[in-house]
Amino acid sequence: MYTNKYYKMPIWVSTVASIILMGCGSSSSNNETQPNTPTAVVDQIPTTPEPVSTPDPQPEPQPDPQPEPQPLTITIAGPSDVEEKTDFSLVMDFEGEGKIKSVNWSHDSSLDLAMSNSSDHSVSLTVPDITQDHSVNFTVSVIDDSEQKVEQVHSVSFKRITKSLSVKGVVTDSPVPHAQVSLRVGDSRVEVEANELGEYTAALEVDESEVDEMLKVVALGSSAQPDVEFVSQLGTFETLQAQAGEDGILTNNENFSVNVTNVTTAEYALLQRGLIKITDDKTLRNALQSIDGESLLNLATIIKVIVDSEGYNLPDGIASTLELVSNEEKSNYFENMVRAKDKAHFEKVKNLILEDDNLVAKQQTSLQGEFILHQPKYYNQPAFNLSLNESGKGEFVTENTVAVSKVSLLNDQFVLELAEPAIFYRSSREKVDENGWYVLDEFGNPIIEHIVRKSSKLTLDILHTNQSSSIVELNTHAKEFINDEHNSDADFDTLRVYKLSDKRAAQSVTAEELIDKTWLIEFRDNDFTNSDRAVERLTFNADGTATFDNQALQATWQLEDDSFVINYTSEQIDRQVEFWLIKSSISGFYFVAQERHLEGETVKSTNSLSGIMVAKQANLTVTQEQISGSWIGFIGRGQSLHHLRISENLDVKVGISERTSYFHGKLENNRFYRQRFSDETNGYHTCYELSQYCKLNGYMEYEFLAIEDNHYIVYRKVVHEPNTEDEYISSEGILHYIYASGNEYDEFNSLMFSNSSRFYVESALGQSPQINVRQDRITGSSTISFDDVVYPMAIVEGNIEYSIDDTLMRVSLLNETDSFIEVCVYQVSIGCHESDKQLWYTKYEEMPKATSYFLISESNNSQYYAIEQRWDEYVALDHPIDTVSFMDIEVSGSKIVLTARPLISFVDGYFENISKVEVEERGDKFAITTTVDVYNLGKVVDTLVSEQITTRVDAFHGMQVTEETLYGDWIITLGSSAYTYHFADGVGTKTLFNDETPVEFTWEMHGGNVLSLTFSDTSVERFTLTRDDNVGFQFIRELGSIYPFRPTQFRQTGLMIKSQQIDFKQEDYVGRWLKSQSKELDTFDSAMEIYEDMTVHLGVKTSESQGYFENGQFKQSLHYDHNQDRYVKWCTDFSQCSIYQAYSYTPVARDEDHVYFIRESQFNAYELFLMRKQEIAFEDGFAEFHINFSLLGSNNEVWSGGYDANGRYLYIPNRGQFEYSLKNGKIFITLDDGYDYVIEIVPQSNTVDGITFCMYQDSKTCTEEDKVRLRYFHPYFD
Repeated sequence: MYTNKYYKMPIWVSTVASIILMGCGSSSSNNETQPNTPTAVVDQIPTTPEPVSTPDPQPEPQPDPQPEPQPLTITIAGPSDVEEKTDFSLVMDFEGEGKIKSVNWSHDSSLDLAMSNSSDHSVSLTVPDITQDHSVNFTVSVIDDSEQKVEQVHSVSFKRITKSLSVKGVVTDSPVPHAQVSLRVGDSRVEVEANELGEYTAALEVDESEVDEMLKVVALGSSAQPDVEFVSQLGTFETLQAQAGEDGILTNNENFSVNVTNVTTAEYALLQRGLIKITDDKTLRNALQSIDGESLLNLATIIKVIVDSEGYNLPDGIASTLELVSNEEKSNYFENMVRAKDKAHFEKVKNLILEDDNLVAKQQTSLQGEFILHQPKYYNQPAFNLSLNESGKGEFVTENTVAVSKVSLLNDQFVLELAEPAIFYRSSREKVDENGWYVLDEFGNPIIEHIVRKSSKLTLDILHTNQSSSIVELNTHAKEFINDEHNSDADFDTLRVYKLSDKRAAQSVTAEELIDKTWLIEFRDNDFTNSDRAVERLTFNADGTATFDNQALQATWQLEDDSFVINYTSEQIDRQVEFWLIKSSISGFYFVAQERHLEGETVKSTNSLSGIMVAKQANLTVTQEQISGSWIGFIGRGQSLHHLRISENLDVKVGISERTSYFHGKLENNRFYRQRFSDETNGYHTCYELSQYCKLNGYMEYEFLAIEDNHYIVYRKVVHEPNTEDEYISSEGILHYIYASGNEYDEFNSLMFSNSSRFYVESALGQSPQINVRQDRITGSSTISFDDVVYPMAIVEGNIEYSIDDTLMRVSLLNETDSFIEVCVYQVSIGCHESDKQLWYTKYEEMPKATSYFLISESNNSQYYAIEQRWDEYVALDHPIDTVSFMDIEVSGSKIVLTARPLISFVDGYFENISKVEVEERGDKFAITTTVDVYNLGKVVDTLVSEQITTRVDAFHGMQVTEETLYGDWIITLGSSAYTYHFADGVGTKTLFNDETPVEFTWEMHGGNVLSLTFSDTSVERFTLTRDDNVGFQFIRELGSIYPFRPTQFRQTGLMIKSQQIDFKQEDYVGRWLKSQSKELDTFDSAMEIYEDMTVHLGVKTSESQGYFENGQFKQSLHYDHNQDRYVKWCTDFSQCSIYQAYSYTPVARDEDHVYFIRESQFNAYELFLMRKQEIAFEDGFAEFHINFSLLGSNNEVWSGGYDANGRYLYIPNRGQFEYSLKNGKIFITLDDGYDYVIEIVPQSNTVDGITFCMYQDSKTCTEEDKVRLRYFHPYFD
């Protein structure tokens, strides 16, 4: 600081002389010196004058005027803009008169700025590393010797070093107009709005520290499309700058992911689901390689369906398209829902994606290079190697290696013509005939069929390309051959989606990552004629050799540019396997390999392999606490996930519904064993409770290879007949599990179900209705089916949810036992009620068996079908025409199909066999269709199909009848017999009707509707009560043996009537009586008119037997008197008479206007009649039972009706015979004059002598002139 110095210099000379600038920034910084404008004095420090005496004024001479002193002014010279991390200086200059006492520099920035004062004239600084621009005011304060304070401010802008990039793309699945687009790199963000076509352009400027950050583009739909949220994940900013080129504008030609689409959003969701954290271009590339192509397209299709298709909305609780596809369960549910609703629409939308150049990039116009075709989601699925040169020739490697002779581009698809067939699948099986029986050779051994699927042409459709791999659809065009003969009936899929990856993009591995570790390698191929390859266990040594557990094997290994190679040598084998790593896994990799079998240095054959390799972690120990819990298994395998539930004592369950025979667990020598014990002494069965009879006959051994967080990688082998000379390993492999500590279920989750978890619900339809929960690992879909009616489902907050039409249904888990789970199945809008609760049995054999009856009519003695569940998987059918003890059963929705087992023996001549019975629910009825095959000499010569509409009644689960209701006397007709059953408290008697000799029994009710009577001879009568008839019950009776009940006779239907004391007088019988088989029926099968003199007419004809009243009973009879040689009503001398007809009627019960009679014939045959007296005689008109009649007109001409080959006919005297139709009790007939007529019975016109018809033209009504009085014929005996 300068003090007590006096300066007086010209301003411009001083300023020019003192400017010093020490900037060292880049050329982009503005470091040109900018002098300040001189600043006036801003502050005057006052001084106190000395006191003086004032003499009297004297005239003085005036001196010449002196100039005023110049005030002090300051300027600062320095740059106005400086880049970060750059040195610069500020220099002060001044002019004016006076002495400077002090100089002080300051600034107003919050940055940590260290100012280096080289002199009072200047200050030096360094701009720190900043992430945003700053404007800093530097102030210099000067105080002179007159205490004047002068300040000067100089502003400097600190500029970040930035990188710039413009991004130009489109927001679309179809264009999303006016989408709000946000581009994010590190902490930098730019917001723009897309135009009407969804196109956007954004200028990005980021701090140099962010050039290694990844760019993510997020697009939100406008208010017209609020559901839209699209994302695209791009690489690092620096890489994108390089891709943009000299113009600095990144377009979709340089990076297709600038388009923010349904495809990029699906890709982003799958990236987030994966285990790889995306931090740079390499991890992004590796993560993209691991994305499954089919999953990507399906998720993209889901988004497009929501955005573009009417009638599809986001599921409840989901706010955007991104949220949906990020939720695996919800997206699976939505996909399944769309497929179930309209599968063709889903595929159509997917095809629209593949046809849209803004959504998928099909940039590959030629195939040249080294490729692998694989499904990165799985390590045990087939993979292929493909190499092609610039001329379109090369080789394709699968189970064999074939030359590619030509590649052509046809309809935008690559067609590869192969010089010989490529083999995609090999297997063998035992030949069976059409009935499922093994076909044997002449020596009695099963004939073996060798199956090969092969093709000489491949079609490769590039669906989408991103970075170094493409999603492709490969059609192998393979055909199946059995023993070299084409099997045209084979049904398998030749079209699958794969990743086509450049081998140069395979994951790299270093020697340090491989050596001095124990590696287990599992190889997979598609040749199933041999047993699976053994898992190899080896160590890579630093000297290039490999050491195997199997000492017979020797190998060397080396790293190549994009792969590594193991060379195997031994006495039996000489081969080379080259590995390309396609995906990182826990402590290892998924790989695709090419195996070359060598003879010397000549490659004799080559095939493709896929698989997994895992390095065993050193010093790995496992405790019992780490084992007990739940294990989600088979990660990365093309088979269903399963859920091991291991208790604290290490016993094992599998999921919710599967009981495993490998039940008993133990931990020993750091390995977990699941042991299977069987009792071969007391009937062969699995021992779930151990006893002295239980023998160890197998186990699964789990060797722990790696544990990372909750991921377990194990080597598992299954050993049979351990510790015997027959010991063998049936399977082995590397398995990936995800562990959790809990193993109990209190709500549903996706882990408790395997690929197909089956439950059974007790039912009387001949089988247990099955609930199937299926999870498809390939498609990722989940469904629930009830009797094979399939619904897409999702597990939401611990509940299963699915929709029936527009009704959202839910299944909640209430309780779990060893045999069943208790659930509630209900509409979400209504909630769970007691009636919605069900027991879903997890074990078929533990489900209570039941019987269902299907009654053909409402008749009291209706025929029926019975379907009874056997103890095994078959059902027994009791059919009106036959009984079949064994039938297979299949449920499809409300339809049940019973199929007879194939006949294996035949009888000569004709016979009929029920081959199929189909039961289908129709409203509150069930249609039963029966197919009967007619055989002759062992061949089907005809097929008869019939249908019946029936009513279902479930034994043990029907109406609820109390025992007290049955106390008293009941009338039961069985066949032609009638009985009186008397029921008291647990005991009863059975007596023939009108007899007095009782038989005793005991009885009890089961399930509310099954009445079981046990007699002293150990016979059992079982009545299933099927309908409450108000005064009794309809029943189905079985006669069998004592418990356990086994029927010994065919079932019978009937009606049991509670006996009443009814006193009928002769006049009570007078009237028209209609006979029915049930009060429930509106139809009648006969009618009887009884007149005061007991004359009987049957509708419009005279009854053969006539009535009389005797001993309080109405009776009918017709006898033949041999002496008179004619019919008579009755005889007094039966030695000269034959009884032709004789009936007596006993009323046993009344229900309002219905009366139940027991009618006894002359043969002591009994029948139950249900009769109703008609208040207005013949108000119902004609009925079918009136068709056959003969009546006399006024001139004794005969009117008659009947049936002939053409149907109903009516003969009218003098006019002829005419066909007619019967409708609503009236005859509609066209007579000889060509006019249509109606003939009806005049109600209440009947008398003991005759009845009146009315015949009039159809267009008119009945008048008195139209009435025709007709007379009855006299009875036979008259």
